[in-house]
Amino acid sequence: RLGSASASGAPRGNIKKKTLPGMHLTPTYNEPPDLFDGTDAMGRAALSSEAPFDTALLGAGARLDGLVDALDKFLDPASPDVKTAERPPRVVLKGLTANDLRHPLDRRQTKALERIPGIGEAVRRVVSIVEQNIYQDNISSSVLVGEHQYPWLNKLLEHACSVLDIPKEQRPELFVRQNPVPNAYTLAVQSKRPFVVVHTALLELMCEDEVEAVIAHELGHLKCEHGTWLSAANIVLLGASTLPLPVRILGPILDRIQEELMIWQRAAELSCDRAALLVAQEPWVPVSVMVKLSGGGASAPGKEVLPRQQLEAFLQQAQKYDEAKAEAGLIGSMLNMTSQRTHPLPVLRARELRRWADSEQFRRILFDGKASEASP
Repeated sequence: RLGSASASGAPRGNIKKKTLPGMHLTPTYNEPPDLFDGTDAMGRAALSSEAPFDTALLGAGARLDGLVDALDKFLDPASPDVKTAERPPRVVLKGLTANDLRHPLDRRQTKALERIPGIGEAVRRVVSIVEQNIYQDNISSSVLVGEHQYPWLNKLLEHACSVLDIPKEQRPELFVRQNPVPNAYTLAVQSKRPFVVVHTALLELMCEDEVEAVIAHELGHLKCEHGTWLSAANIVLLGASTLPLPVRILGPILDRIQEELMIWQRAAELSCDRAALLVAQEPWVPVSVMVKLSGGGASAPGKEVLPRQQLEAFLQQAQKYDEAKAEAGLIGSMLNMTSQRTHPLPVLRARELRRWADSEQFRRILFDGKASEASP
């Protein structure tokens, strides 16, 4: 002890109390010195003169401050963050045709629909009425993307069209529509410019690369000339009774081929997934889109492509689906509701896309004959 206390508790001897600056004093806690031995709770002497150890600490602190200041002057203050590497330039697929990316099921189901006598021409004449109404609704109630409205989306659209070799005169208009459901869709109005609609909820969920993959998917419908049958499938979904009177005459006809239309639409989506892959030029971005639309992006900390491990885990679910379907047997197949879906099951879409990414056909399109120049 440096000193002792008298019976009355007052310090005696040459010990003097001194408030210690620094660590023991915080905005919420004032640590008092021990009145009996002249030290605070951390054993530091509360003396009127600084101890040699305190002097050494203060000197070391001053030298450390000087070193930090010198480093601050040396380093570039304008770029304190480490920048991530940008994606390499993607190639433009000059001369790309619909048959280059059309899925075999899409090709087969399209031929099956076209074999129905008179249905193709009847659909083409009537669906233009529906498409015109939808176009008018979007041009009056949505935001038309361009150089001054969503310019970043306009850039993604132009880039995707360039990669898929869609001529400027055939490129669609792009609308952003306020809607809480993440979705996008395409319509090709007869003798009019086709258009794509993207919901605001999708923009809020996806990162920029994923949004471009969604746009490329919708461009796949135009590249593969899905317009007529896609409109017919939408009429079936809306229900003929909700449509303008001239269109209702198609109701009984489309009802009879409803199952064929739904099969065709699911097959057509596989072709469009390939268009998204050709623009992304690697499978993980479009697979990330599918996972997020299935609920996989709810816990993501920011808008970016999901981690590879999560995407691979989602792909593994396809095997579990196969096993569950095999266990269900005949009764389970009869109760299966996938025949009413407009899109293939997400895990099966992701697996099919991953398979095509590993195929010789994809590599040949991307590297052998179609890749002609680097995209800006």
